[in-house]
Formats: sequence, C-alpha cells, structure tokens
Amino acid sequence: TDIGAIIDKQVTVTSIDGKTSTLVASSPAMVRFCQYMFAYSLEKYDDSYRYMKEVYELEPSYDWLYAYELGLVELQKGNVDEAKALAEILYLKNAENPDSYVLNSSIARMSGNTKKALSYADEGLELNSDYAELYRIKAMAYIASEDFESAKEWADKAIEKEEYSL
Repeated sequence: TDIGAIIDKQVTVTSIDGKTSTLVASSPAMVRFCQYMFAYSLEKYDDSYRYMKEVYELEPSYDWLYAYELGLVELQKGNVDEAKALAEILYLKNAENPDSYVLNSSIARMSGNTKKALSYADEGLELNSDYAELYRIKAMAYIASEDFESAKEWADKAIEKEEYSL
C-alpha cells in the first residue's frame, strides 16, 4: 500500500552522480512492478500475480518488464494460451531474446512435448550460447523425458556458466 501511494504523485529522480534531480510524474506501471517485486519477495504470490497483470494492462509496451515472469506464472497456473501469447510477444519484439526460448521450452515441456522443449532450447542456444538458463531448461526437458544422463550433462554445463540465477 505504501508503494502504491506514489501513483499519480510527483517523484524526485536523482542522477547517478547525485548532482542533478528532476521532478517527474510516477509511472503507474512501474509502481505496480515495484509492488509485484515486493509482494513476491514476501511470498505473497496472489498479490504479486495481480500486480504483474496490472503492469501488462497499464503498459503493454513494457513487455521487457513483465512478459517472461508473467508467462511463467500463467503456465504454472495452467493458462497455457496466455503463456504462449506472452512468449510470442517476447519473440516478435526480439527473436534473439533467450527468454522467449526458455518460456516456449517450458510450455512445451509442461504440455508433455519434450522433443519440442529440447528443440526450443537448442534454438535459443544457437543464438545465445552463454545464457545459462537455456542449459538449465534443456536439462529440465531431458528430466521430463527421463534421459537423466543427458540431463546431468546439461545441468553441469549450466553450472559451468556460473550464473547467479542457477
């Protein structure tokens, strides 16, 4: 509630060097994003989902901010069509965005199509071989297909990337 109180208010934005400040109107979508992050960190998942949906509704052009996370949540909630639409938004905006491949691979895996899940992971890795999440998602697809040796191989490759998210 405290975070939401700055909607429709003027806020001071200070430059990185701290030398200049500008008074600007707050962005309702960014305020909702901050509420999403705060609710998520408190494990208030229903609230965080509601705030992320509001970001999407308020500023659809902020797909870089909401589409991946919201797509994963929609998938977890069983809303496969919504997850696919969000993956498509990411892909159309930038076909080289690895998150669209991660999301599409997750959708395929959770829908029982492990071959397609592996294919999406491979497509993403062709474009961005340094993105550790693609390695992890490929390992997950192998787990779902019960190929545990390949899963271990790809999980090890992911760990070699030393990404904090893993």
